[in-house]
Amino acid sequence: MRKHAQRGAIAGAAVLTLALAACSGPTIAGSEGSEKAAYSTDTVRTALPSDPNTLDPTSARGVSGYSLMPLLYAPLVYQDDDQELIAGIASEFEIAPDRGEFVISDAATCSDGTPLTASAAAASIENYVANSIEKYFTFGPGTVSVAADDGAKTLTIELSEPWADMAQAITKVGIVCPAGLADAEALGAGAAAGAFSGPYVIDSYNPGVELTLELREDYVFPEYATPLEGAAPANIRFAINGDPNSITNNLLTGAYDTAGLNAQSIERFEGNDDFESQRFAVAVSYIVFNQRPGSVFADEKNRQAVAQSISWEAFDQATNGGAGDRLTSFAASDVQCVNTDESLLLESGDAAASKPLEGLTIRFVGTQLTGPNGAGNSYISQALTEAGAEVTLENLDNNAWIETLTTKPDAWDMTVMGSTNPTRTLANPLSQLVGPTQAEDGRNIIGVRNPEVEAQLQALMSEEDGEKRCDTWQDIQTELITTATVVPLSASPSYQTTRTGFAVRGIGGVVRLDTLRITE
Repeated sequence: MRKHAQRGAIAGAAVLTLALAACSGPTIAGSEGSEKAAYSTDTVRTALPSDPNTLDPTSARGVSGYSLMPLLYAPLVYQDDDQELIAGIASEFEIAPDRGEFVISDAATCSDGTPLTASAAAASIENYVANSIEKYFTFGPGTVSVAADDGAKTLTIELSEPWADMAQAITKVGIVCPAGLADAEALGAGAAAGAFSGPYVIDSYNPGVELTLELREDYVFPEYATPLEGAAPANIRFAINGDPNSITNNLLTGAYDTAGLNAQSIERFEGNDDFESQRFAVAVSYIVFNQRPGSVFADEKNRQAVAQSISWEAFDQATNGGAGDRLTSFAASDVQCVNTDESLLLESGDAAASKPLEGLTIRFVGTQLTGPNGAGNSYISQALTEAGAEVTLENLDNNAWIETLTTKPDAWDMTVMGSTNPTRTLANPLSQLVGPTQAEDGRNIIGVRNPEVEAQLQALMSEEDGEKRCDTWQDIQTELITTATVVPLSASPSYQTTRTGFAVRGIGGVVRLDTLRITE
């Protein structure tokens, strides 16, 4: 390969207050039309590991969902390198921990050509607050008040309780146009004409086979500090393909132009100058437990016994071929304030420590994406069986796994989470461990509240001193790791590999498919 670059989120203080920022010299998709003849194609071909669980951004989950949403729905503001924010649907903005004010761009339109007004954007934010379980890590636990003034083109968001992560998290909240809000069923199926605010619309979708997107010619792309080179593709064709070997073969033979590869597949590209690759920590893996009353893992000693019966190295070997990095918390090492103290981790190898597992019945559910065909889950199941537990393992496809965790609280005891953490904050994955439970319309999958940690979290979200914030984050992580509320395993690398003539950018440690470009 010509280039093998390491890209990741740059640790830095969360943006608390931003001065008004104006978008100048926007790139309009249609303005590239005169250049298109100079390029060899107008289409980029790639793959998604599974069908998206939905095409409604308020409830999209998993790699496929998170990858697609920025292509279809634009946010008020975008994230650039170094955690800087730039104009999106909002041409000007000011964000503080308890308030955000946004001026809607004159160029913002919906995919049916109607103007995207401040009141339309406000309705989308209100819909997100009412219906998204990710509301908690975007705006916090307090009341969210949204107001719009179409005359002034302003949208205002006010929080009853400060939430310093709002500035970064709101970059992942795509705006749904009125046509989508009017028909939730059609929105989820991708069939609500005019719902899209982003650069692409759905041209065709054959579930299990292929999804094709078509460029909106009048779309105004964000202005990054380092401009994107080349032309936005007129079409993006996603094959639905979760087989790493098949993906690799299709990339090598010219059927795909770019794809995310695992550590085993990337070896086949060494010395191949027709491709370049960027390395990302695409997901971090850690065990979480169903702690609802009556669960075997409501007992802390049983959770700790699991932690002390497995080896992160063996898990990483099964999952990543040994190419992953040791995880020391529930987020990757490039996330600000993440724990780096390995002495907090419960080590494997103590036979006496695993004694509580003898005869314990465990229902273990996992996604097949945890290593080839769920190999990481299979290793853990074997290790717990050897420790004396009676384990029933279900290696499910990704959508079925998500459905089990989010809608069937009585059907599982433990799982390996694969967190992509698109906002690169600690609050994002933490929201699955504390805060409102699913029964309370929250994101907390373990099923119990932790008032002490929740109080610490709210306090740090009001704290302006970055060092003090990190001190409190350390206390939270120490509590969750030592009680085996979470068992850190490893960070899985993905190698976004792209053939000559095409480009895609990673921003904040995440591959951004809305930056796909044709360069030759």
